[in-house]
Amino acid sequence: MVEVKKIFVGKSNMAMILCPGCGAAKSVNVEKFRGQQKTLSVRCKKCDKNFSILLDFRASVRKDVQLSGYYKKFGGEEWRKVEIKDLSHTSRTGIRIAGTHDLKKGDDITIKFTLNNTNHSEIERTAVVRWATDKEAGLGVTDNVPYESNLGFYLRSLP
Repeated sequence: MVEVKKIFVGKSNMAMILCPGCGAAKSVNVEKFRGQQKTLSVRCKKCDKNFSILLDFRASVRKDVQLSGYYKKFGGEEWRKVEIKDLSHTSRTGIRIAGTHDLKKGDDITIKFTLNNTNHSEIERTAVVRWATDKEAGLGVTDNVPYESNLGFYLRSLP
Protein backbone atom coordinates (compact mmCIF):
# COMPACT_ATOMS: atom_id res chain seq x y z
CA MET A 1 0.00 0.00 0.00
CA VAL A 2 1.34 3.41 -0.97
CA GLU A 3 1.63 5.91 1.87
CA VAL A 4 -0.09 9.22 1.17
CA LYS A 5 1.35 12.28 2.92
CA LYS A 6 -1.16 14.97 3.91
CA ILE A 7 0.12 18.46 3.13
CA PHE A 8 -1.41 21.50 4.86
CA VAL A 9 -2.18 24.43 2.55
CA GLY A 10 -2.61 27.86 4.14
CA LYS A 11 -4.49 30.94 2.96
CA SER A 12 -1.67 31.81 0.57
CA ASN A 13 -2.31 28.56 -1.40
CA MET A 14 1.34 27.60 -0.86
CA ALA A 15 2.23 24.02 0.08
CA MET A 16 5.62 22.89 1.39
CA ILE A 17 6.30 19.53 -0.22
CA LEU A 18 9.04 17.40 1.33
CA CYS A 19 10.51 14.44 -0.49
CA PRO A 20 10.45 11.35 1.76
CA GLY A 21 13.46 10.00 -0.12
CA CYS A 22 16.05 12.76 0.05
CA GLY A 23 14.39 15.43 2.21
CA ALA A 24 14.37 18.03 -0.55
CA ALA A 25 11.76 20.73 0.09
CA LYS A 26 9.90 22.90 -2.35
CA SER A 27 7.21 25.51 -1.80
CA VAL A 28 4.57 25.23 -4.53
CA ASN A 29 1.49 27.31 -5.35
CA VAL A 30 -1.38 24.78 -5.44
CA GLU A 31 -4.29 27.17 -5.95
CA LYS A 32 -5.45 25.28 -9.06
CA PHE A 33 -6.23 22.25 -6.84
CA ARG A 34 -8.40 24.17 -4.30
CA GLY A 35 -11.83 22.56 -3.98
CA GLN A 36 -10.58 19.18 -5.18
CA GLN A 37 -10.13 16.19 -2.89
CA LYS A 38 -7.79 13.84 -4.68
CA THR A 39 -4.42 12.24 -4.24
CA LEU A 40 -1.64 13.70 -6.37
CA SER A 41 1.43 11.85 -7.62
CA VAL A 42 4.67 13.78 -7.23
CA ARG A 43 8.18 13.10 -8.53
CA CYS A 44 11.19 14.63 -6.80
CA LYS A 45 13.44 16.48 -9.26
CA LYS A 46 16.45 15.92 -7.02
CA CYS A 47 16.35 12.15 -6.39
CA ASP A 48 13.63 11.03 -8.85
CA LYS A 49 11.51 9.40 -6.09
CA ASN A 50 7.77 9.10 -6.78
CA PHE A 51 5.37 9.65 -3.87
CA SER A 52 1.75 10.64 -3.23
CA ILE A 53 0.32 13.67 -1.43
CA LEU A 54 -3.13 14.85 -0.39
CA LEU A 55 -3.59 18.62 -0.17
CA ASP A 56 -5.46 19.75 2.96
CA PHE A 57 -7.04 23.18 2.41
CA ARG A 58 -8.21 24.33 5.83
CA ALA A 59 -8.05 27.46 7.93
CA SER A 60 -5.83 25.76 10.49
CA VAL A 61 -3.92 22.57 11.03
CA ARG A 62 -5.91 19.74 12.59
CA LYS A 63 -3.94 17.28 14.73
CA ASP A 64 -5.03 13.70 15.31
CA VAL A 65 -4.81 12.74 19.00
CA GLN A 66 -6.03 10.01 21.32
CA LEU A 67 -6.87 11.61 24.65
CA SER A 68 -9.37 10.59 27.30
CA GLY A 69 -11.78 13.29 28.32
CA TYR A 70 -15.13 14.10 29.88
CA TYR A 71 -18.03 16.38 29.05
CA LYS A 72 -21.21 17.51 30.70
CA LYS A 73 -24.09 19.53 29.34
CA PHE A 74 -24.76 22.95 30.83
CA GLY A 75 -27.09 22.50 33.77
CA GLY A 76 -26.21 18.82 34.01
CA GLU A 77 -24.31 17.11 36.79
CA GLU A 78 -23.11 13.92 35.13
CA TRP A 79 -19.67 13.87 33.49
CA ARG A 80 -19.60 11.45 30.54
CA LYS A 81 -16.41 9.87 29.26
CA VAL A 82 -15.35 10.47 25.64
CA GLU A 83 -12.23 10.16 23.52
CA ILE A 84 -10.74 13.32 22.03
CA LYS A 85 -9.92 12.41 18.41
CA ASP A 86 -8.46 15.64 17.07
CA LEU A 87 -7.73 19.24 17.97
CA SER A 88 -7.32 22.33 15.85
CA HIS A 89 -6.86 26.02 16.41
CA THR A 90 -8.19 28.99 14.51
CA SER A 91 -9.49 31.86 16.59
CA ARG A 92 -11.06 29.07 18.66
CA THR A 93 -10.03 25.54 19.40
CA GLY A 94 -11.93 22.81 17.54
CA ILE A 95 -12.35 19.38 19.10
CA ARG A 96 -13.75 16.15 17.67
CA ILE A 97 -14.85 13.49 20.14
CA ALA A 98 -15.72 9.84 19.71
CA GLY A 99 -17.76 7.50 21.83
CA THR A 100 -21.35 7.03 22.85
CA HIS A 101 -22.91 10.37 23.72
CA ASP A 102 -26.23 12.18 23.90
CA LEU A 103 -25.13 15.38 22.18
CA LYS A 104 -26.95 17.24 19.43
CA LYS A 105 -26.10 20.29 17.35
CA GLY A 106 -26.37 23.47 19.41
CA ASP A 107 -25.84 21.86 22.84
CA ASP A 108 -23.65 23.89 25.19
CA ILE A 109 -21.19 21.77 27.15
CA THR A 110 -18.10 21.83 29.32
CA ILE A 111 -15.30 19.56 28.15
CA LYS A 112 -12.18 18.61 30.05
CA PHE A 113 -9.21 16.48 29.16
CA THR A 114 -5.56 15.96 30.04
CA LEU A 115 -2.83 16.35 27.45
CA ASN A 116 -0.32 13.53 27.14
CA ASN A 117 2.59 15.96 27.46
CA THR A 118 5.25 15.86 30.19
CA ASN A 119 3.23 18.20 32.43
CA HIS A 120 -0.04 16.30 31.89
CA SER A 121 -1.68 19.71 31.37
CA GLU A 122 -5.38 19.79 32.21
CA ILE A 123 -7.66 21.63 29.78
CA GLU A 124 -11.23 22.61 30.64
CA ARG A 125 -13.27 24.71 28.21
CA THR A 126 -16.87 25.53 27.35
CA ALA A 127 -17.99 24.60 23.86
CA VAL A 128 -20.95 24.30 21.54
CA VAL A 129 -21.72 21.17 19.52
CA ARG A 130 -21.34 22.12 15.84
CA TRP A 131 -22.32 18.70 14.48
CA ALA A 132 -23.11 15.26 15.88
CA THR A 133 -23.59 11.70 14.66
CA ASP A 134 -24.29 8.57 16.73
CA LYS A 135 -20.62 8.09 17.65
CA GLU A 136 -18.90 11.44 17.04
CA ALA A 137 -19.38 15.15 17.61
CA GLY A 138 -17.53 18.28 16.53
CA LEU A 139 -17.15 21.04 19.08
CA GLY A 140 -16.26 24.71 18.86
CA VAL A 141 -14.86 26.35 21.97
CA THR A 142 -17.00 29.30 23.06
CA ASP A 143 -15.37 30.67 26.19
CA ASN A 144 -13.24 33.78 26.12
CA VAL A 145 -10.27 32.17 27.83
CA PRO A 146 -7.07 33.29 26.12
CA TYR A 147 -5.47 30.57 24.05
CA GLU A 148 -3.54 28.43 26.53
CA SER A 149 0.19 28.37 25.84
CA ASN A 150 0.43 24.72 26.94
CA LEU A 151 -2.24 23.69 24.40
CA GLY A 152 -0.66 25.84 21.68
CA PHE A 153 2.76 24.31 22.30
CA TYR A 154 1.20 20.84 22.34
CA LEU A 155 -0.50 21.39 18.96
CA ARG A 156 2.70 22.75 17.38
CA SER A 157 4.82 19.89 18.72
CA LEU A 158 2.69 17.04 17.36
CA PRO A 159 3.90 15.39 14.13
